[in-house]
Amino acid sequence: MWINDPVAFSWITAAGSRARTGLPFGNGQYMATGQGVAFTPMALTVGAVPAGATEFRIDVSPCGIAPVEGQIMSHDDWPFTVTWVQPVSGTIYDIGVQMLRPAIADGGIIHMQAFGRFELRDEGQGDPSYDASHHSVVSVSFQEVLRR
Repeated sequence: MWINDPVAFSWITAAGSRARTGLPFGNGQYMATGQGVAFTPMALTVGAVPAGATEFRIDVSPCGIAPVEGQIMSHDDWPFTVTWVQPVSGTIYDIGVQMLRPAIADGGIIHMQAFGRFELRDEGQGDPSYDASHHSVVSVSFQEVLRR
């Protein structure tokens, strides 16, 4: 599931014109519909990162978008929060993180727009209940899937 984080990182703002059209294929062409492939902003780790690390280095050259303090990023569907950002040089940044669960290999993919795995908290959520005015109110809450 894609995690929407409009306060710290807006995918629409980051994607710019690519939000509507996507990216062209390697030959610069789009599909007959005028659409390209999905733009998923990514960074790469610089060096291996152990599980539980509180800081590491990333290279944002694949997307060209600088990280932002408070942003939620992810690796392999494990979301984490960026607590601070320090530019190193060019497209290289050191970032502080909170809740980094997996170890990440050198060159590991970091999704700038986080993804995670979630499930309904309680069975039967989303079943509509009707009141006397014949209006339905549906409420759902999710929890992160930790056992993988």
